Amino acid sequence: MKVSHSGNRDPLTGVATEAALVRFAAAALDASSPRGPPVCFLQIDVDGLPGLHQEFGDAVSDAVLLGVADCLREGIRGPDLAGRSADGFGICMSELTAAQARAAAHRLRLRVLSNPVATARGPMNVTVSVGVAVSADAGAGVEWLVGRAREARHAAQCEGGDRVVAAA
Repeated sequence: MKVSHSGNRDPLTGVATEAALVRFAAAALDASSPRGPPVCFLQIDVDGLPGLHQEFGDAVSDAVLLGVADCLREGIRGPDLAGRSADGFGICMSELTAAQARAAAHRLRLRVLSNPVATARGPMNVTVSVGVAVSADAGAGVEWLVGRAREARHAAQCEGGDRVVAAA
């Protein structure tokens, strides 16, 4: 898959780079009104990816990343953005309530679970851990939002993976 978006797209998966995703989230936070729906951020990690890589190598782990990226990209609304980060994937969604963001996270988790990824070793079932964070107020910064989503994702992983945890 050839992608030529000058550094805004991850060359493997075609989703936004982490830098582009952070810029998008910062812009969404800047544009959100104090009384309007908040900006939501999902941090998503493929459960067991290091083990898959160790057991099957680059080709299989890359296929898994590509398959998950496709599932996420196809499962979000037009105004949302999915991107790849150093520790998985992120999705920025604006104009959603906290309950809607949690529902979207559960829907995406189930979408990945129900779509086995085609690999050179055959179809593989994949699960993901998802952390959800919602901007508390118009003054919430992107670092705070992304950090809260990462903490929630880490909690999902510590609880055994294949689940959604919302930041408190």
